[in-house]
Amino acid sequence: MKYFLVILMAVFSAASHAETYQFIIPNPPGSSSDIVARIIQEEYHRISKKKLILDHVPGADHVLAANKFRSQNRLSVILGTTTMHVLNHVYKTDLSYSDQDFSHVSWVGWGPQVWYVRNDSPLKNLDDLKKMIASEQKVLIAVDGMSTQINVMSIQSNMKNGMAAEMVKYKGSPQALTDLLGGHVPIGMSSLNEAIKAQAESGKIRVLGTTTEHPISLAGQTIPSASKVWGIPQFNGGFLISVSSGYGNNPETIQLKKDLLEAINSNKTKEKLASILIETDGRGESATTQLLQDYRKELIKLKK
Repeated sequence: MKYFLVILMAVFSAASHAETYQFIIPNPPGSSSDIVARIIQEEYHRISKKKLILDHVPGADHVLAANKFRSQNRLSVILGTTTMHVLNHVYKTDLSYSDQDFSHVSWVGWGPQVWYVRNDSPLKNLDDLKKMIASEQKVLIAVDGMSTQINVMSIQSNMKNGMAAEMVKYKGSPQALTDLLGGHVPIGMSSLNEAIKAQAESGKIRVLGTTTEHPISLAGQTIPSASKVWGIPQFNGGFLISVSSGYGNNPETIQLKKDLLEAINSNKTKEKLASILIETDGRGESATTQLLQDYRKELIKLKK
């Protein structure tokens, strides 16, 4: 009887363990990555009746999250980003992880990034910011990751006296927003999230422009495309879902990827992501891999 109970407990423990998966997020709570992850987490649970346990691992341009993901000793899930899968491969020469550590499930979608200031800022629009930089006056800009840094780097490379734009780096957009509201930095370049939307709607910040190729509507205002106004490249951030590689096509991996893909492409997910102006993409594994490779080529051209 004793041995039967031990075996029964072991079986129960293994079954319970299989009902949950660690879901690694490369940014802190409140960030756009966190919002996207929570939307997918909720829909995945509804579909599969299994759980994704959020594990926030911010820092080091998402390298810490990638390293923790690849070190897991069981099948896990990660929210990837353009910083993790594109920018780091282009701008870092000593990455501790590689494409082989990830089995991509799907590209979730592109997330608009925005230029914003406090509502009492003398900067009223994108032209004012351009003029300030052209005057060679040093301009501090809060950024929250490589995917936002690339837009400041584009200014530095392509705008007259662009090196006057100086980055102040944060681990996530919530921290950047807090310092901007506190008057420690005058300008922010962040992924659009609920906190920025709320501050814009309350009139505490003014959004000057977006990285999308077309204007967006935010807080009752039409926000212009920075690339169109300035005539220089601007880049959106993006999100994808991957699971651990090395587990092959066993039934557990196949089912996990199937349920995640269904969660990403569900109408509920699309509606919730649309609230932060992310249009769900939902393309599959091979198309996601091709998208990442094409994006890297585009940034290599910018780097040159």
